[in-house]
Amino acid sequence: MINKKILFIVAILITFPMVCWASFEVSNWKYYKDLDISGTGVKKIFIDDEIFSGSKKDLSDLRVIGNNNIEIPYKIISGRQNYSQNSYQASLLNNSYVFEKYSMVIVDLKEKGRIVNNLKINTDSENFQRNARVYGSDDMENWNLIKGDAYIYDYTDKKGNFKSQNTRLIFADSLFRYYKIEIDDENGFPVKINSVETSQNVSGSIQENKRNISFYSLENANNKSTELIADLSINGVPISKVLFGANDQNFNRRILIYSSDDKNKWDYLDQGYIFRYNTPKFKGENLTINFSETKNRYIKFEVLNNDNVSLVFSSITGFSIVQEIIFQVESSQKYKIFYGNEKSSRPEYDIDKYLQYLDTEGVEYAKISTQKDNSQYIKEQEPKKPLSERIPYLLPSILILISVFLIGLVYKFLKN
Repeated sequence: MINKKILFIVAILITFPMVCWASFEVSNWKYYKDLDISGTGVKKIFIDDEIFSGSKKDLSDLRVIGNNNIEIPYKIISGRQNYSQNSYQASLLNNSYVFEKYSMVIVDLKEKGRIVNNLKINTDSENFQRNARVYGSDDMENWNLIKGDAYIYDYTDKKGNFKSQNTRLIFADSLFRYYKIEIDDENGFPVKINSVETSQNVSGSIQENKRNISFYSLENANNKSTELIADLSINGVPISKVLFGANDQNFNRRILIYSSDDKNKWDYLDQGYIFRYNTPKFKGENLTINFSETKNRYIKFEVLNNDNVSLVFSSITGFSIVQEIIFQVESSQKYKIFYGNEKSSRPEYDIDKYLQYLDTEGVEYAKISTQKDNSQYIKEQEPKKPLSERIPYLLPSILILISVFLIGLVYKFLKN
């Protein structure tokens, strides 16, 4: 009985360090960067292009490592700040239009003191670009101009099953009870105002990385389109928005978006719509397209020209949301970040739960070195192919020999 207790205690003592101090197997990771950290507490590092390119696309192979190859818990945070919206019920008054001048409506919040900075027009009208104005008043007699250079648009292609619309009017925080919207008419085709959503939108700033993307253009005569092939130089960099540079005037184009790792196989991503108008009745432009995030090296933008002259593009600027790693450090330790392990899974740390209780204001950023090859990395051996695949003629040869042997037996039997 005593011997069993001793064995049990020894087993616990042996197992406990393994559970609490599970070490990091450094030979499984291909790359690393040294972290230059001063002081203790919470620290951050930017995820740069080398890390994006050398790690898995979902970043699940990132590991922050301290002394004795011990993993340091971390959390990946995004540069997109929290967004909130205060919506208000409102009624519409005098929803009407003056022929070939403007559509108009008055939005009544029923009381003063509510902060408003956003009016979204809901409409069934299609394929329009219009200048718009927003006024504010407390008595519906004296109107103050809040925004005089707004514009709204809709592009609908029913055959292509595509719609791009922006009918949101954004302006500075205002406290009026009444808001009047005027939308310029064009050739007797007024924009129909079905309803108006009234709100105060509160959103933090978005941290974005901006980069100029090299590209070249090809004309596709069969599709009546211009193909812009953008090259990010490396795979892994997340891109979800681009801004086109063009000097042309008075155009609108639908754009199909594809991505690829090698420019041979293109995967469809999304579609968008750009335009620019500079006419006496309407001035406005939208040269920015948001699309599903891609981490492929190449992005193809197919600009559908129909029978119009091709646009001349001067630049493509790409945007991606900044991503950072946040973690806690102790004094007298050297830290590294490892990545480049396709077999690894996403780690689960308690920091996901308690990060909200840490002081993360004014956190110091650690400096990171350039990418280094891990000298201890051992590439996983590929499994040996079966003998039949390594010697493809082996099985046919055996079958031929067996067939010859059987034929010989039959011949000998018949001869006897």
